[in-house]
Amino acid sequence: MSYLVLARKYRPTKFSEVTGQVHVTRTLSNSIKRDEIAHAYLFSGPRGVGKTSIARILSKELNCKNKIDQEVCGECVCKEIAEGRSLAVREIDGASHNSVDNIRELIESFRSVPPIGYTYKVYIIDEVHMLSTSAFNALLKSLEEPPPNTVFILATTEFHKIPDTVASRCQIFQFRALSEQEIRENISSLISAENLDLEKEVVSLIARVASGSLRDAQSLLDRVKAFSPDSRVTQNDATEALGLISEDVLFSISSSTFNREPDALLTIFEDIFSKSINPSLFFRDIVRHFRELLFGKVSSKANLLKLGFSEDHISRLQRQVAGVDLVDLQDILNAVRMGLDNALRSNYSRYALEALFVRVATREPVRDLAKIIASDSQIKTSKVKKLSTTNATSEKTIEKKKRSVVRKEVIKTSEQSAIKINNQSNLNEKFVWSEFLDFSCQNITTRLIGEQLKRCSFEVAENNKLKLTSSKFIIQFLQKAENKNKLIELLNQFSGNDNWQTSFIEAEVQVQQKEVQHVHVSKSEQELLSHPVVDLVKKGFPGTSIEVSLKRRN
Repeated sequence: MSYLVLARKYRPTKFSEVTGQVHVTRTLSNSIKRDEIAHAYLFSGPRGVGKTSIARILSKELNCKNKIDQEVCGECVCKEIAEGRSLAVREIDGASHNSVDNIRELIESFRSVPPIGYTYKVYIIDEVHMLSTSAFNALLKSLEEPPPNTVFILATTEFHKIPDTVASRCQIFQFRALSEQEIRENISSLISAENLDLEKEVVSLIARVASGSLRDAQSLLDRVKAFSPDSRVTQNDATEALGLISEDVLFSISSSTFNREPDALLTIFEDIFSKSINPSLFFRDIVRHFRELLFGKVSSKANLLKLGFSEDHISRLQRQVAGVDLVDLQDILNAVRMGLDNALRSNYSRYALEALFVRVATREPVRDLAKIIASDSQIKTSKVKKLSTTNATSEKTIEKKKRSVVRKEVIKTSEQSAIKINNQSNLNEKFVWSEFLDFSCQNITTRLIGEQLKRCSFEVAENNKLKLTSSKFIIQFLQKAENKNKLIELLNQFSGNDNWQTSFIEAEVQVQQKEVQHVHVSKSEQELLSHPVVDLVKKGFPGTSIEVSLKRRN
C-alpha cells in the first residue's frame, strides 16, 4: 500500500477533531440539530485551515443515520463520502470546471433525487473564485432556488474575487489562520501518534514556518521526518531540511545592525547565501525576528510567555534591545519590513537585501521628538536658573562694591567737609582742587564736566562760593543750566554742604613760547599780573617770562 502523507492520514473526520475553527463547527452543528440547514454555504479563508475538510464533515452530518453523541459514526454512508466514492456528494474543482458548459452539466444533475440511504445531495465547489463570469451567472438561479434536499458548499481562498451576487445568496463563514500554539499542539499529537523523537525547538520551528496553515505544518513535519536517518530529529536537521537559518544567525544580524557594523552584516549574508536557503522564508524570518525584538522591548515576560516564547528566548530578546531606543527600533522594523517586501519582488533580491541593511546600519539613530523637546526644555530651564543665580550674585557683588565706594566717599567727603567747615577762613587752602577733579571724573555722567574743570582756575570764597576762570568756550559750557546743576551737585557731594554757589569769569588766553601773552582787560598792570589766569599760564609753561601791555579798545 502506498504511503499516506500526514495531512491526509490525520485529516479530521468529525467536528470535534477540527483544530481552531470552533466558530464554524459550533454554528453548523447547532444548525443541524435544529434542522435549520441553509441551501448554500460559502467558506472563505487562508489555505490549509480546514475549509474542504469541514465541507466533507458537513456532508456526512447531513446524511449520517447512525450518529453517536450527536456526531457522525464514520461507518455508514460516512465511509463512502470520506473515500470520495459517494454518488450523493460531488466535489468539483473550480479551476478545471470553470466554464458555462461545466455549470450546465452540474445543473442537469440537480434533477435527480438523492440515492438510496442519503437525505441530501451536496455539491462542493473548491476554489470557486476560479469560475468565469459567465459560469457564475449561470449558477445564480440554481444557487438561489436549488431543488429540494440540495446543498451547495463553495470554498475559496480569495473571497474578494467572489461576485456580490453569489456571496449574497450564501451563508458566509470566514475561516481564520491558526495560531502557533494551536499548530504546536496538533503537531505534538501527531508526533506521539507516529512515535517520533523531535526536539522541542523543532516543533516551534515548524509552527512558525507554517504561518497559520495546519496542512503546511503537517507537510513540513513530513519533510523533516524524511530528512533524518532515524526517528530522532534535531533543530539543526530541521533548519537544514527546510532551508532556514538558525536563531543564532538572526541574533547576529540584529546585533550588527544595532552596533552599526555594515561590514559584519555583509559577511553574514555571504555565508548565508553560500548555503541552500529559501530566500522567501529567510526574508520572512528576518522581519519576524525584528518583530520579536519589538515585543521584547515593550512586553513583560508574563505576556511573552503567553504568546508562546520560551524563557531563554525572552531573556535573549530583552538583553539585545536593552540599549536600543523604542522609537529607533520601530523605525528599523518598518524599514526592514518595507525593504524586504521590495527585495522579494526584485530580480536581484540578494543585492537589495545587502543594500537595505547597509543603509539601516549606517543611518543616524532615530530619537523620540517628545524626549528631545523635554530635554531641551530642561536644559533651558537649568540655564535660566543658573543665569538668574549668577545675575543675582553679580548684582549683590556690585551693590556691595557700590556701597563700599559710597561709604568711602562719604567718609572722605565728610572728613573734607569737617575741615572746610571748621576752617572757613582758610577755604582756599583746605579745598583740594585735584581731589575734587578726581571725584568729578569718577562718574561717567559727570566726567565731561570734570575734564572741563581741569582747564579752569578756581578760587573758593567765603559762604561756599566757587569762582571759576577759563576760556569763553569752557565758561559757556559750564554755564548751561544742566551742567551748572551737576557742578553744584558735585560740590555738595564732595564737601558735604548743600549751599554752594558758582560764578564764572571769561578770559581769552593766547600762549606762545617766544611771544608775549596779551590779556585784554581794563585793569592796571599790577592787577593784571596778579590775575589767576596769569598764574595758570605760568603753571602751564614753567620758566616762561610774561610781558604785559595794556591796550584799550575803541
